[in-house]
Amino acid sequence: MKRCPKCNSKNLNGAVSCECGYRFEQNNASSTPVFPSSSAEDVKFPSGLSANRPRSVTVISWIFILCSLIEVGKMLILGFSDFSYLTEKFVDMGLLTILLFVYGAGMLNRKNWARMLYLWLTPLLGIMSLVFGATFWKWVIAFCVYGVFARILTRPEALEYFDPLAESTQKT
Repeated sequence: MKRCPKCNSKNLNGAVSCECGYRFEQNNASSTPVFPSSSAEDVKFPSGLSANRPRSVTVISWIFILCSLIEVGKMLILGFSDFSYLTEKFVDMGLLTILLFVYGAGMLNRKNWARMLYLWLTPLLGIMSLVFGATFWKWVIAFCVYGVFARILTRPEALEYFDPLAESTQKT
């Protein structure tokens, strides 16, 4: 984050200008070039959609959404063939499916609460599943996947993307 010397507000490191109109200097050749006022800088994205979203956050969010849709399809197919499966698994699998979709959609829409919900709730659900009968190796694999996803979602680029102050400067 860098501060505007004119209005002292926080801006993204890659920001070309501040809301107040101050234009930041570009120090090196690899920085984002300064565009004229009617350029890519002025493109308005719908709420939550951002050109600055880290690719890793996008990939993880879509993995969550796709897994939830696959699970809905599996529940429907198995539910039509075996109604007892649907009634037994509907509550726990249905809630987890909804939770996966909420994780993905929330993170795509730049909602920090969705990221925090994933980071805090998933380990608790994992421990509960271990206590209530999940196999040990399945739990170990899920824990490793969680560790990778948690690391990706706590990197500085991801934190900057989910920062509420960055969101207000993004909507200029």
